[in-house]
Amino acid sequence: MAEVWASVCGPVASEIPLGLPLSRESPQLCIELGAPVDAPADFEVVAAGRERFRMSLPEQAVCEIDMGRARIRVRPAAGIDLEALGDIVVDHVLPRIKGERTFCLHAAAIACGGRAYALAGPSGAGKSTLALRLARSGAELLGDDCAAILAGRVLPTFRAARVRPESLPGLDSRRFEPDTSGKARLGPRQGVRIASAPVPLAGIVLVGARARPLTVAESVPLLAAQRFHLHARSPRALLDETLELLDQHGPVCEVDRARWSPASCEG
Repeated sequence: MAEVWASVCGPVASEIPLGLPLSRESPQLCIELGAPVDAPADFEVVAAGRERFRMSLPEQAVCEIDMGRARIRVRPAAGIDLEALGDIVVDHVLPRIKGERTFCLHAAAIACGGRAYALAGPSGAGKSTLALRLARSGAELLGDDCAAILAGRVLPTFRAARVRPESLPGLDSRRFEPDTSGKARLGPRQGVRIASAPVPLAGIVLVGARARPLTVAESVPLLAAQRFHLHARSPRALLDETLELLDQHGPVCEVDRARWSPASCEG
């Protein structure tokens, strides 16, 4: 029997354990576990109909997505365990589905004093580490891998964060059992405050090594490269949405990952 989980897409009934809080609400999306497939070699999203997509995740799974019926069939590659499969769905599939209705960034997000900040950057930039440091120091975690922005607010993703234990100073790695990706899960028991309601977006920052404002010409390709979606809309529509977001919440600023805090943006 599928359990219902609270996710960035709302309540999700899933036959795959997602590692999210359970929800008592009626599901808005159903996830089925399908028959195994040969491991795909490359990432690919192919439209299979008006609201149907086939997403290939390298060496991991093939996901058959039916937006009209609000249903996903996940067909794993051989050797993928259910815990890893759940992380794949939460990290890669649900954000892209949500990205068809909202502006979803591959970014961490934190809230402080009623203001939210999206922490963008490529994989390995330190987004999760910075977000967790702040969420253990008074801020609230909205998400460590997805910032879903709707009507000027960042929606919570309802999951504990995952980080490599050695990347967070002051974290005793001996207290945690790493998952299949080698990361430890941190939540309220480890002092991480997790937001439960949307928070108005105050700005987008690029996690880097220096403090500087980015130009629009620099910001547009950055946001385009870090955006989750299913490629269902035209490039022009995606560009217009990016420019609108920058007009409302820009400019994007690069910040020093070792020094930045929301307090530095006040005033």
